[in-house]
Amino acid sequence: MAYDGEKLCHCNPRKKAPRWISWSALNPGRRYYACPDAMNGNGCGYVEWHDAPLPKFWSDLIGDLRDVVWRMRAEQVACPRTEEDEGRDAKIQALEEELKEKKAEIGILKAKYDNLVMIFLVFVVGLVAGKLCFQ
Repeated sequence: MAYDGEKLCHCNPRKKAPRWISWSALNPGRRYYACPDAMNGNGCGYVEWHDAPLPKFWSDLIGDLRDVVWRMRAEQVACPRTEEDEGRDAKIQALEEELKEKKAEIGILKAKYDNLVMIFLVFVVGLVAGKLCFQ
């Protein structure tokens, strides 16, 4: 992706032409430069393609994928959250809280276990030291 320098439209005064991405049926995903005033309908009509034309297979594929994304977005908007979703969210939240409590409980039990092991080791070392001292 080499830099080609800025592209200037034919307006008076000349303006830097931004790069856009086409989502038309014929050129989906293809980048181009256009007059900055083209969106207002006041532009000079300057258009220059940045990318070479895509093969028909790729063009069709990108168009189909775009259509699927748009359809999924429309379905997401058309499908509002239900009470079941909210109930599921509440249940997930409750289970997460319970998990935090269990983890805290496990931490406490681990600390008690570590203390018990340490006491046992001190007892065994004391027993061995006493045995060695009184022989």
